[in-house]
Amino acid sequence: MTVVLAVALLRPDARAATGPVAAGPSTSTTIPPDGSTPTPVEPGPSTDADVTWGTGLTTDGRAERVAAITVVGSRVYLGGDFTVMTPPGAKAIAPPTPTPTPPPTPTPPATAPAGLLRTEPPGVVRHPLAALDVDKHTLLPWDPDADDAVHALALSADSTQLYVGGDFDHIGGRPASKLARIDLVTGKLDPTFHPGVRGSVRALALAGDRLYVGGTFTTVAGPAGAEGRPKLAALDAATGDLLPWMPPALGPGRYVSHAGTPVRTESPGDVLALAVAPADGLVYVGGNFLDFAGRSALVVLDPVTGQAAAPQWNLRRPIFDLALSPADGQTVFASAGGSGGQVYAFRSTEPQRPVWATWVDGDAPGVAASATDVYLMGHYDYAGPANDLRHHLAAFNADNGAVADWNPTANTPYGAFAAAVGADHVFVGGEFTRINGHPQPGFAQFALPAPPPPIPTPKPRSG
Repeated sequence: MTVVLAVALLRPDARAATGPVAAGPSTSTTIPPDGSTPTPVEPGPSTDADVTWGTGLTTDGRAERVAAITVVGSRVYLGGDFTVMTPPGAKAIAPPTPTPTPPPTPTPPATAPAGLLRTEPPGVVRHPLAALDVDKHTLLPWDPDADDAVHALALSADSTQLYVGGDFDHIGGRPASKLARIDLVTGKLDPTFHPGVRGSVRALALAGDRLYVGGTFTTVAGPAGAEGRPKLAALDAATGDLLPWMPPALGPGRYVSHAGTPVRTESPGDVLALAVAPADGLVYVGGNFLDFAGRSALVVLDPVTGQAAAPQWNLRRPIFDLALSPADGQTVFASAGGSGGQVYAFRSTEPQRPVWATWVDGDAPGVAASATDVYLMGHYDYAGPANDLRHHLAAFNADNGAVADWNPTANTPYGAFAAAVGADHVFVGGEFTRINGHPQPGFAQFALPAPPPPIPTPKPRSG
């Protein structure tokens, strides 16, 4: 998941209606044009967020950022640049201010759990990785302890370990430069995984026994020393060894500022998002680059040769995040910035243009998808051709891009950055401190409606 700070492009009246929205699940009914019986539409997620743990408070009043989210069973794993977790229902807690010579820490009462800060209510230290129980709304003891920001998470093929990418140099006090693999139970660093990425990691995608890594780096350590890789590389998922898969050269220029202005005199842009479509194996690469194999913002690469593959699409705005459709394993959804944001649907079987594209009035750093809906996180207040009011959080029909009814409100100018779907919930992360006016700093989860009970099969009548 990529973190891109951007200022929403707001209509003059965009802040006139920032209060809480109506609670309850989003439902609607489709009225057929022929006047026949209306067809109920499946309800969407609740607009009320569960009361659960959040992050701490920054000095400028925003929540410490959650930038990446992964769901495993009934647990949700968070990465970002937070340092403390705030208990359910409490306002965001300011982390303790470090001092060169801290006074002796008093011994906590015997009844106080270890690791709690001396705050009221108590916050729990987490640097900047944490895990929550989705159903019980509890903070889990899992605590790898990275020494700098985490931008990307990817689950191992056997769902026992987590690939973590970011700016860190150590995890749990042990050397782990920018990319590591962590046990999901113990939180311990896996010493058998030893990648050699030399620069910030911003995106991860696992495909079989191959881990694709994107970011700001230009070299990766290989068998013969540092080898050039243009901010994208493929590693052995088991060992972290560099694979010979070689992407095309990356040319100069990048999209800059919240307006997404293309500047060809700037240094080459970065890889900010990755997705691999299981149906055809194509590697989708998104970022703020202007010339990656002659393409800007989004390039599709062959998984065997590493070269540009068909199809390709011409975009004129940076791509911040990519998400696969769980319905077909082939449709890729993209969130974009620029002069107003966009959410796109791409499919290799429809190469002439996006399957659909929908507008929002500010950058959109995060996207996630269920089988029926696409969830977009961003710095916007209006979505779709009808300018539907949506404060930083919105859902779209996965088939046609129509704006869905789901409309919770996240506060703060920057709002939300990351999203995930799983464990019967939609999860969002960012810098907001409130959802629908209620304290929920940095992270929120919204329950999906329970599936309808199966229709019992009638028993055959005995003759």
